[in-house]
Amino acid sequence: MFLIPVVVAALLVASALGRCACVPARSGGPGAAPGSPAPPEKASPQSEPLVWVGSMDCIARACQKPLESAPELRAAFSGMRVVDHRDPLFPDDAQLALNAARSVPNPPLAIYAALNPDARSFDLFLLDVSGDAYWPTVLADGSRVDRFKCDFVLHLSPAPAPDGKPRTRIDVIEYIPRVDAGKTFGVGPHGPGPKRDIRDAAPTNQDRTTVLDAIKAVLARECPASH
Repeated sequence: MFLIPVVVAALLVASALGRCACVPARSGGPGAAPGSPAPPEKASPQSEPLVWVGSMDCIARACQKPLESAPELRAAFSGMRVVDHRDPLFPDDAQLALNAARSVPNPPLAIYAALNPDARSFDLFLLDVSGDAYWPTVLADGSRVDRFKCDFVLHLSPAPAPDGKPRTRIDVIEYIPRVDAGKTFGVGPHGPGPKRDIRDAAPTNQDRTTVLDAIKAVLARECPASH
């Protein structure tokens, strides 16, 4: 009589193991070992990159200062500044890794943080220097918010050049996307009291597309002959 529960338990365990065995291991791609992590092939998998004819150093120079003052960008985001990867304001490896592991997943930033530092040699950083540049947007889940902000990493990498002309791929990655959810009570730099309720958010497609469109407009003015 005591064997019945034991037999039933054994059958349940075997059934569970059978179900687990049917789940395929995540692979890093063709030829990768089973269960290996996906390689950092795309820095912005949720939006299409921009590919422009020109070397990475030329593209970086062409879109740094002109992008900062571009009307297409200023109309969408105020108080933004562009710096290159050598500037102290550009996030270092530790900052990238830390912010890629925030409470809300940011897959494009996690992929970017895993890149070899040499792969970021021509990258630019578009950041808010005003401290209060918020704008309305549509979040990844489709909800609309009135006060959203983030900085942007502009990742430049070589693209295939079938005709022999150098091409540069430009990916835009949102850095620390967050929303202002209003006021709450908490402890701030001046002690307890009301403060802004700033929360982490998932990256959007809308804002990355806006930045890519602004870059495209700038490059069309700065490098029209090379496109």
